[in-house]
Amino acid sequence: MTSYVAENNYSGYEQYIKRNNLKEAAKTFNYLSEHNLLNYEEFQNHISDMNASVEAADDQILQLEKAISKQQHLQRRCENYRICRDVIRGEKDAPDKAAYRKKHAKEYQLHDSILKELSDLGIHKLPSPEKLQRQMDQLQQNLTTARKEKQDLQKKQKTLSVIESNYDTMLRAAGIDVPEKQSANTVKSQEEEIT
Repeated sequence: MTSYVAENNYSGYEQYIKRNNLKEAAKTFNYLSEHNLLNYEEFQNHISDMNASVEAADDQILQLEKAISKQQHLQRRCENYRICRDVIRGEKDAPDKAAYRKKHAKEYQLHDSILKELSDLGIHKLPSPEKLQRQMDQLQQNLTTARKEKQDLQKKQKTLSVIESNYDTMLRAAGIDVPEKQSANTVKSQEEEIT
């Protein structure tokens, strides 16, 4: 393309660039007008709000992932407890109860440790496997929804980034000073210097 432009059609390429820039400026202005963000400070606040929304979505996803992990752990513990409980109940039918206890000492020990762990978790009545699975399904559904919302927010954030760049360019072209953006590292280093 560059050789084509250099050799033959530089003026056509300039027209294309001007037309494209005008389209981008129109899109930017329309977005700013539709969202009532023609004031630069309000626009910057809007960007900050969007960034905060993405961070909140990240936090929500992290919390849901932790809750799912806890739920999986609880399901395994309840399943193991049921197995141990069935072994302990089998002692009633054993002809030699002492030998039965000795043979299943590990199950008795595991039963006691799981019972204590469930008690520490605040579970005094064993939930049914169906109830635990319903809770897990609900958590998975909430996680899927939260991830979808985060993707939507990130798309909006990307659009805002383009709009911000265009807005800055338009203001500079009009001779208006635009404050320089500070990166997170610059802000951190300035905070460290202050302390």
